[in-house]
Amino acid sequence: MAENLVAWQSGVKHPKYNVVAADEEGKWIPAPGYMWLDDPPVISRVAWCPGKRHPEQNVVAAEEEGLWAPAPGYRWADGNSDEPRELAE
Repeated sequence: MAENLVAWQSGVKHPKYNVVAADEEGKWIPAPGYMWLDDPPVISRVAWCPGKRHPEQNVVAAEEEGLWAPAPGYRWADGNSDEPRELAE
């Protein structure tokens, strides 16, 4: 029997949709800042959700898709401004 050469890796971004691999093999969850549009979920149907908290950082989704703002009570560490910005990958 052939050796399994690949393994599921949670947290990996989907190459086409705004979802990431869940802990459970074969399952996907919306990427940070996104939410499902359908129930049951459809992998290609997610939408940016302004105000949604990031699951690992103290930021919230800004009005503009892909940008983040400090969560209430926080400021950007560089102190330059509180304008929304992209997060480093």
